[in-house]
Amino acid sequence: MGVMVSWIFVLLRTYPKTISRFGASHGSLRFSDRFLVDPSIVAVPTFLETFMAKVRQKSLRSRRTLIVTLVLVGVAGMLALIVFSFGRVSGREFSPSLFTTREFRFHEIPWLHVQISPIRRTTLAQSPLTRYLITQSVIPVSSTTATDWHLVDISQGFLHESFGDAKLLTDHLDLSIYNNNQASNFWHEWSKKEKGKAAVLWPSIQKLASRELYLLIPKLLSLAIDTKTDQEFVDAMEAYLRLNYAELIVEMRAAGQNEIADGLLTDAITDYPDDAKLQELR
Repeated sequence: MGVMVSWIFVLLRTYPKTISRFGASHGSLRFSDRFLVDPSIVAVPTFLETFMAKVRQKSLRSRRTLIVTLVLVGVAGMLALIVFSFGRVSGREFSPSLFTTREFRFHEIPWLHVQISPIRRTTLAQSPLTRYLITQSVIPVSSTTATDWHLVDISQGFLHESFGDAKLLTDHLDLSIYNNNQASNFWHEWSKKEKGKAAVLWPSIQKLASRELYLLIPKLLSLAIDTKTDQEFVDAMEAYLRLNYAELIVEMRAAGQNEIADGLLTDAITDYPDDAKLQELR
């Protein structure tokens, strides 16, 4: 129907049609002047043409919207992949007061280091060594929530991994030995055999860890193995700690870290009040 109407308007526009005006005069007909149809009527668009134009415009807008949506979804997917692949941060921390380790993880925007998710922490089960030291009252353990968590290691995506000083202790605590294809914790077995040394070693290690002096711990563990008697170990440990406290204090002061040096001196004198060299550093 719409097509036929369109053709009629075309014919009216291209082929002027003569329309006679007539009237009655003395009972006969007289033809009037010829005239053409008003061209403004021909210019009126048909309903079908208007409808089809709107359909084409709507279709064009729909295609544009679909393209923009697909582009945004693709960009969001790429950003999510980058964040979850390269923005994942995870690691471990050690608490001297609990003598245990926990894990943590969160996500950040890679390279900008902007955290975008909360930190989730999971305290790991106590090792056989820790359970033994606690049940045998070798070391005191805090009954409140620990606040002294020191970094063991941290990894950021697939690109970077770094280590904290606490790893110097945790690596030894995780040391395993194998006997008849069965693994056991080395220091757990050692502590059960060397109870006298263990009673001196582990409280000293816990104290050093709480002061973040992890650099001094590996040597203490070596002395515990190398010495033969309990008293020999005690004497060797005290000599080692007295000397290294004094050296650390001098080094910190030389580096301009007077506050740290004063804290070390206070701790050292608390442990060894009769040490003449430490007294001279006051």
